Amino acid sequence: MKKNFIDVVIMAGGKGTRLLPFTKVLPKPLIPINNKPIIDHIIDSFQNSKIKTFWLSLNFKSKILKTYLNSSSKKIKVKFLTEKKPLGTIGSLSLLPIDDISENFIVSNCDILVNTNINELYEHHKNQKAYLTIIVVKKKFKIPYGSCDINQNGVLNKIQEKVENNYFVNTGFYVFNKKIINLIRKNLKLDFNELVNILKKKNKKIVCFPIEEKNWSDFGNWSQYNEETSKLFK
Repeated sequence: MKKNFIDVVIMAGGKGTRLLPFTKVLPKPLIPINNKPIIDHIIDSFQNSKIKTFWLSLNFKSKILKTYLNSSSKKIKVKFLTEKKPLGTIGSLSLLPIDDISENFIVSNCDILVNTNINELYEHHKNQKAYLTIIVVKKKFKIPYGSCDINQNGVLNKIQEKVENNYFVNTGFYVFNKKIINLIRKNLKLDFNELVNILKKKNKKIVCFPIEEKNWSDFGNWSQYNEETSKLFK
């Protein structure tokens, strides 16, 4: 990434309830994708980028994940952010030492894989002077019923069968400016949508970086897991 070295934060503290019973035994980041834990796939996806440090936000079954990563043969620098209590989907960023983190850093959920040009993403974020960049994909959703448009008196205006709409979907992959850390209260639960509201109220710039749907895989539940693994390794 030219002369820029960037940190990566992987949010790996969730209980993974949608991936039971696997997560009764092991933490979600160790779920196997083609015989390799997803955490390894995520780390390997940055192999052509100049990463300074990988930060792992941990809570649920943190000792198992620490043991696994500390025994890894990968030549990477890993540091851990261990929550004393659940801090929501983004609150653990308050644990980052602001003086040690890169000016801009990547945040990734631990149950997704994103295939994109990190250098282009990083330059886009910098050129836009954004506080936050959200990587999005356009997905088509189809309502499997007739959609009724009615007025306030309940009179039907029209009916449409199986309406399709396109939406830009949050992939769970971001670029943050480290100034955001100062806006997150320490050791208090905060979800990502709440952080977005805080940034909007403070008029901080948030931009989106669209990628093609084929370049995003979400393994957050078993139906998605089965669908994505069949596409990736068929």
